[in-house]
Amino acid sequence: MRKQLGLIGRLAVIAALGLGLASVGVTPAFAATTGTLTFQLDGMQSAPVTAGPLDNVRLYYKHNGVIAYENILFLNGTAPLQITNVPAGHSLTAVVTVAAPHLSITKTGIEASAGQTKAIVLHTPLAAAISGTVTRSGSPVTGAAVALVAGGKVWDFTDTDSQGKYQLYVPSGTYRLEFNSHVGNPAETLDWAWSYWKSAASWSKAKTITVTQETKTRAETQLGNIDGTVIRAGYILADVDLTGVTGSNEVDIVSSHPTENFSTQLLSGGGGFAAWLAPGTYKIGIWGPFDHVLKTQTIYWYRGEGKGPTASESLATWVTVGTTEKDITFIDNPTPF
Repeated sequence: MRKQLGLIGRLAVIAALGLGLASVGVTPAFAATTGTLTFQLDGMQSAPVTAGPLDNVRLYYKHNGVIAYENILFLNGTAPLQITNVPAGHSLTAVVTVAAPHLSITKTGIEASAGQTKAIVLHTPLAAAISGTVTRSGSPVTGAAVALVAGGKVWDFTDTDSQGKYQLYVPSGTYRLEFNSHVGNPAETLDWAWSYWKSAASWSKAKTITVTQETKTRAETQLGNIDGTVIRAGYILADVDLTGVTGSNEVDIVSSHPTENFSTQLLSGGGGFAAWLAPGTYKIGIWGPFDHVLKTQTIYWYRGEGKGPTASESLATWVTVGTTEKDITFIDNPTPF
């Protein structure tokens, strides 16, 4: 009987220890041990980056592959940003997302100290500032949109100020600059100005800019002024009267430069379409309805005024777009092919 009680007693002790360990596991170890972290995001020339309403800091750590702590705070103003009640004694990861210039910076191994405030400085991977002036006929253009493009992605964009000046921030890479702006009567927004670096009105002819990160000192560099000239572009307006063509059909605008093609949609009801285009020559095609029997879809290519469309792109007429409005009409076979 004594041996049985002894075994029961030992089991009771083990059970009690198990409950005690379980309770420790349930109660977070950092419950009474938190600290404060401040984050400063440094950009060009180690100056704090101005934050926008979409910028944020996400702070977290994982336990057994599961996020055990997470804090997301949106920025509004300039760094430093303060996050309180951060669990101490854990290796945290901070991910700072900057909406403009569209960069995400990650830093791991961050630890808060209980009852203390620790400063964390994050360096953006920005390598240089590109600045310049946009003009038209020798005069500065106010409000011209300037975009830095690489790999089909806009890395940064801004508008020119009252003196036509702009500044963009970039990581290492090779880029092209694009300058766009509405011109003419602002109330009507009739014209679209379009050009590229060094006044090249063709994207394929635009020169590239290569920026290299200084890896030894992290000292960002300032590139020299890069000026662009905005060229007034054209506006193409098309009336469409084709059987079976509706507003859901796509319009293909094929440039003589193979890397500069465009597309748009017909207006509701299929009555026509309009598009802003850089000066150049284009072929215009409208997708017809899908044939569910033949599993094909015909493109109606513009063949000139007074002529019906053609299903052959090689027979399409090149349309020259300059700096004024260009009108064309798609109609069903008014004259024999």
